[in-house]
Amino acid sequence: MNPPRRSVPLAFACWLQLPTGCGERQLDAEAKGAPSVETVDRPSDDASQANDDNDNDNDNDNDADDDDANDDEESNDDNDESDDNESDSDESDDNDNDDNNNNNGDDDPDNDNDSDNDSDNDSDDNDDDDDLDSGAPKFDIGGAPSGASNVDPTRQCDVDLLFVIDNSLSMANSQRALGLTFPRFIEALRDTLPPATNLHVGVTSTEMGYSSVGMKKENDDGTCEFSGDDFADYTTFYVTAEDQDSGRNGAQGRLFTPPSGRPYFEIDMDATDTEFADLSAWFKEAAAIGTEGSNIEMLLAPLAWLTDPVNEAANGGFIRDKGTVLVAFFITDEPDQTPPDIEGADASEVALQRLVAAKSACGGVDCIVAGGFVDVGACDGTRPLSSFFDSLTRPVSATPLQSAGTPEQTADWMSELLGTTLLEAIEQTCKTIDPPE
Repeated sequence: MNPPRRSVPLAFACWLQLPTGCGERQLDAEAKGAPSVETVDRPSDDASQANDDNDNDNDNDNDADDDDANDDEESNDDNDESDDNESDSDESDDNDNDDNNNNNGDDDPDNDNDSDNDSDNDSDDNDDDDDLDSGAPKFDIGGAPSGASNVDPTRQCDVDLLFVIDNSLSMANSQRALGLTFPRFIEALRDTLPPATNLHVGVTSTEMGYSSVGMKKENDDGTCEFSGDDFADYTTFYVTAEDQDSGRNGAQGRLFTPPSGRPYFEIDMDATDTEFADLSAWFKEAAAIGTEGSNIEMLLAPLAWLTDPVNEAANGGFIRDKGTVLVAFFITDEPDQTPPDIEGADASEVALQRLVAAKSACGGVDCIVAGGFVDVGACDGTRPLSSFFDSLTRPVSATPLQSAGTPEQTADWMSELLGTTLLEAIEQTCKTIDPPE
């Protein structure tokens, strides 16, 4: 199944060398809650395949004439392909598409058909190199994105990047897709930020207290009601480590430690390719946080407990203050089920104030960037995460999570948000804060 026709920002499309005609512009604000950006239409997979077929035909025409019969057969095939496809818009478009088309192979044949009950920590997570070399579309890093050439290479800005990943039953495909698209995002980040930038990457889950089921009721006014095991109200499952430590890896605001053994990954932007490959392998393992977590998915609550001393043993050293951008990125297919009030106050205010306190030397809320594959307008936009996003001073990059077929196709869809608006928000924030000591 081909994914739907999509739009990508113009500057990014030109950077990717897509056949868009970079002089044409249009405005696209389809993703609810996402900031409007300048976009151009991205060609469908069918069109890309047609270009790929034509390019292959041209390559075949340049081969040595070793076998006249084979040459005749290839020539006939070329004529058939030419009849089946519309003529190319111009010769320069073909040249622009060569690099991208060479990367658009067949989908990973072992799609894995992840079960919803799969823990995603199985041995298939060791297939990092195979997945990275699969047919999943890749960023064409032939040049830096717009604005990257103006980055001062001597200016340092550190980044703490936290992924809050839903680990309920329905998330296997999305977790795998995130692991596939991550190397492309990091490569773009590497080309955008100054070489002196130091990066922390961590993962936590949406589980506070465990429920084996999750039920949602939508009211006539657009708001939602949630319940878990034994039809208990969802707020029952807000259980902090201070109340009762569940000991579950990645729960209650603790960083998830994958089998490889480190709770977060630290790397400099001027590290070697081998070190970045190690980061991608670690993240693929961490992103496969599993599907056996609570089915009451609390997105904001874990963030509120990220910096609490009760979780110091798991999280110590991850969050830094001066000169460091904190990026919180959420991945879920359900609305935020954080209770409206936690710790005796509004949940969004509690989370924001705790993070601002942790970023006081940097500039507080001005040093926080957020986004995600999450529907911030769900339940009439009344959920705590929506209020938290509204409280931030930086633009929020968010769009509802979609499943575009295979994990490879979903990864392609994910790369458009990660590699454009989120990347730009990180870059712009780095330019405006004072560097670390």
